[in-house]
Amino acid sequence: FAIVWFPVVQFGALGNRVYNTLELQTHPVTAVERPAETLPVEPRTREPHPERETMPERDTEPAEGMRRTVDSIAPARQELTQAQQLSLEIADLADELDELDFDVVQERSAELRAAIGELDSETERYSLRQRLDTAVRRALDEQAQPIVETAMRHYANGELDRAIEASESVMALYQSGQLSRPPATMPAPLAQAQRVYSTAHHYQTLQSSPLERFRLRGIVGGRDDPVVQLEDRITGERYRVQRGDWVEDFTVDAVDRSARTVTLRREGQTYLIERR
Repeated sequence: FAIVWFPVVQFGALGNRVYNTLELQTHPVTAVERPAETLPVEPRTREPHPERETMPERDTEPAEGMRRTVDSIAPARQELTQAQQLSLEIADLADELDELDFDVVQERSAELRAAIGELDSETERYSLRQRLDTAVRRALDEQAQPIVETAMRHYANGELDRAIEASESVMALYQSGQLSRPPATMPAPLAQAQRVYSTAHHYQTLQSSPLERFRLRGIVGGRDDPVVQLEDRITGERYRVQRGDWVEDFTVDAVDRSARTVTLRREGQTYLIERR
């Protein structure tokens, strides 16, 4: 009976819901406007709090601890030790290197070096001198690099005297006492200047002395018409010449095979080249 009766009850409930829905659709609901009722509002008065009347007014001045904290953010330099003051001045110099003339850098570094020498602590003196040397060496490198480039350009153009002069000015710059001790590694501009100087000076010596410039490699052939093998140490070129031939601006004046010598002549002056 329950099995048969339950579907019938459910079907009847479904029919009632459908009927109610249809009735709502055929009878629309309209809203009726009514004037809003205003309720009287009684004014509220705020009674003073008994404890707040006796509370003291807040002090507008900052607390002592806060003032101490603000003041400690940027301490005045006059409160630092002499070593700390010098450390800050060295840092300022390093930051301003790109904007300062080299003469100004030299003057300020000399003043700082003198002040460092007055410190009692050897550890502080050593540390500050190292930091100052780092800044000064950077200034020296920036000052020397254009001079080195000029020296290399003179050397490439064959202007050996001017190349040597520019190289010597760079070497004198690093030896002017601006550093407290020689750097552990040679600065690149100084190394380049030394190479230009030694090479230019070497070739200048060879140009001025044919005895150093030409090297006799050997003498071959007969006694009456021997062939001389000469090497030009400036250009690296090798020549096979006989008596009367030219070697650069020299002439082969004589060849002695037994003595293993050759005589070169230039502008009336003779040079005896021997086999070494």
